[in-house]
Amino acid sequence: MNRKLILTVLALGIFAEIYAYPNGEKTTEAEVNAKIEQAIQNPLGHFQNNKEYEEFVEQLEIIKSLQDLEKKEKFYKNFQKYNNRRLELERDIECRAKQLEKEVHTSATSVECIRFYYSQKIKIEAALTDTNAQKERSLLENSEPCPASVAGVDESDFYYGSYYDDDYDY
Repeated sequence: MNRKLILTVLALGIFAEIYAYPNGEKTTEAEVNAKIEQAIQNPLGHFQNNKEYEEFVEQLEIIKSLQDLEKKEKFYKNFQKYNNRRLELERDIECRAKQLEKEVHTSATSVECIRFYYSQKIKIEAALTDTNAQKERSLLENSEPCPASVAGVDESDFYYGSYYDDDYDY
């Protein structure tokens, strides 16, 4: 009976290891450190003057020096979630800014609407270096159509159904 239990535990351990590392290889500390270093040395998007991003990078620097591989991997994955969301929001902001520019030149029917859309464009572009939560809020706040434009057209449907994303842990 003890033999069966030992074999079962051994088999489950092997299965768990294969499941965790499908290619049969474990991630080494050197590989995780290389990924962390790559993230630190090659930033993407609007990272300059972004306090939230800078805090994550500072934490990556600290985490890199730890000996606990599990903690390193966990924090690096959390950073990746945060950073992917940040880059996605920045793309959405840039797209919205282009759409607002287009609205000014093609759809704005009054001086009031031109001012309204330019004001939105300035506010949304200023959010590029804000926190992810502030970027989400800015996208929502600056998705409204000009109140002086034709009633019945809802321009906000195009963009902003789900800008509150709680998938990341930061």
